[in-house]
Amino acid sequence: MQRTTAEGVLPKQRYRFCTVGQQTIFHGDGTDEDLILAATHWPGGECQKATLVLTDPPYQMPGIRAASGMAKTDGRITTLHHVKAHGLDNFEAEYLLETLPLWFPKNTMNALLWCNKDLLADYLMGGKLRGWAQNVLIGQKPSVIPFGGGHWSDVEYIVHLRKNATWVDGTGGYRGRVLPMVREPYGGHPTPKPVDLLMGQMALMSREGDLVVDPFCGTGSTLVACHRMGRRGIGIEKDAHWFEVACQRLEEEVNGTGLFHSAMD
Repeated sequence: MQRTTAEGVLPKQRYRFCTVGQQTIFHGDGTDEDLILAATHWPGGECQKATLVLTDPPYQMPGIRAASGMAKTDGRITTLHHVKAHGLDNFEAEYLLETLPLWFPKNTMNALLWCNKDLLADYLMGGKLRGWAQNVLIGQKPSVIPFGGGHWSDVEYIVHLRKNATWVDGTGGYRGRVLPMVREPYGGHPTPKPVDLLMGQMALMSREGDLVVDPFCGTGSTLVACHRMGRRGIGIEKDAHWFEVACQRLEEEVNGTGLFHSAMD
């Protein structure tokens, strides 16, 4: 199966990618500013901005945290968690918050971020410091995870950060704060997100033809939802295996085949 690269916006910067229909997945780091710049100018060089970022970034998990502490950045006191998970070494929640605005028009924010309890405060604090409104949704798992002492986990947190954000009334999308999460395994990924849940949130926070972004797209569930909802989608995945799986999944979803196709400008 053919593999090609896409020319980035910056000279000598190149990224692997696949495009299927109106959905494009890049192979790289979802907090790489150069890659975000390339993706927002793909394919023809004209800048395109997102209406919604919907993503499941790396969690801080017991046993894999490398370091945590208080760091002062630009006069702000910020908690930085460095984790090693999903192929992202030294991931910093704060840096994701710094790069999120690059996807949006100026003075706009509309992001749904999955997280666990260890990162919940970081995202809420970071959003507050930037003047973004915050809301917390609960993803209700169908069963508990028997891990550790005390209460076992049967929920995930979904932080909604917004400013001048799109909200579409009368769509029929579920507006409650507790969202059922029935796993839809694909390709053996450990944390797949339900496509129906993603579609429901897209219906509330974007319109047909809008651009929706997932900087940590895993097996591509968000882009499958984009295709079904008539949204344009951009995904980024750092892990080479899941990048390949996501590309094949999109091909199956859009064209009904298992063939991989790449594109060049």
